[in-house]
Amino acid sequence: MLDPQNANHLWLLHALFLDDVNQDCSNFQAEWNCHPIWDPDTNDKSPKDLWFLGQTLFGVYCDDCKGVHPDTGAGHPADEDKDVDEQLPDIIKSINDQQQQHIHHEAIGVPSHRNTFGADKEIQGQFFAVLAEMNGKVMSILFLRLYVLVDEVQKSFKSPLQNQFGFIE
Repeated sequence: MLDPQNANHLWLLHALFLDDVNQDCSNFQAEWNCHPIWDPDTNDKSPKDLWFLGQTLFGVYCDDCKGVHPDTGAGHPADEDKDVDEQLPDIIKSINDQQQQHIHHEAIGVPSHRNTFGADKEIQGQFFAVLAEMNGKVMSILFLRLYVLVDEVQKSFKSPLQNQFGFIE
């Protein structure tokens, strides 16, 4: 049984499903950005259309972003005030006070998700090779069982007028 506190179980879930989850998220993002927003202010345009129109009408925003991490946005551009670090504790306290009303339970600890194999790449490679081989066999068996099940369902609904190809005679 899956134990969410077991680091090995979490690692296995990541190894097996993380790529699929990321692909599903990317697909959702692509579809979301193209869906029409039904509102009089948007004229049923998609977020992608609105973004493009905004750039066309108002120009492309450019910032040197020197000192800002490209993925997280952490850091500060060089031209910002130097007293930002001095204001940081006040900002953190203000945010904390504003969000306190939304907290209904204690923080939940996140279990470790370390690699089960550690630094042993050879054993990890063997694991994934066996997993790929087993995955192919399991999928073949599942498809065979599905085919047999579909065939049985079709036979049970076949009318007396249908021939073996399903055509009405």
